[in-house]
Amino acid sequence: MLTNYNTIKRQIKEYNELIKKIEDGKMDELSKKEKSMAMIRFNRLKKRYEGVVNMRRCPDGIFVIDGYYERQAVAEANVAGMKVFSLLGTTGDPATCTSFVPGNVNNVKSLEYIIAQLEPVMKKCERQKTARPPRNFKGAPKTGDAK
Repeated sequence: MLTNYNTIKRQIKEYNELIKKIEDGKMDELSKKEKSMAMIRFNRLKKRYEGVVNMRRCPDGIFVIDGYYERQAVAEANVAGMKVFSLLGTTGDPATCTSFVPGNVNNVKSLEYIIAQLEPVMKKCERQKTARPPRNFKGAPKTGDAK
């Protein structure tokens, strides 16, 4: 999901357009078959992208609960050049993460405690993030550079 963000962004746009059509009542103007196909597409997009609808750009980093179980997400984040913050159990590889916290990833109480401790720090970082300008992607000219 992180390495093909442009495709994801396009599908999120389609999902938002379908939501708007449903709210405006334009779906009722379609034939029964077209409406059925549109609703199938809507449900598929909703299942995949409902949690990231408001994401306007690719994130700078990710927080992963189990670095071993979520190794695909960690690999994608590393390819995309993102920072990876991870809670690692005994099977996790610290070399794949930017920063990690060793912990028991199989116990809900320990997860709740660790996340409760990290939450204020993440919120503070989020507030600082909104105050600074967006970063330049690889290959993009820096502001002020004339070519």
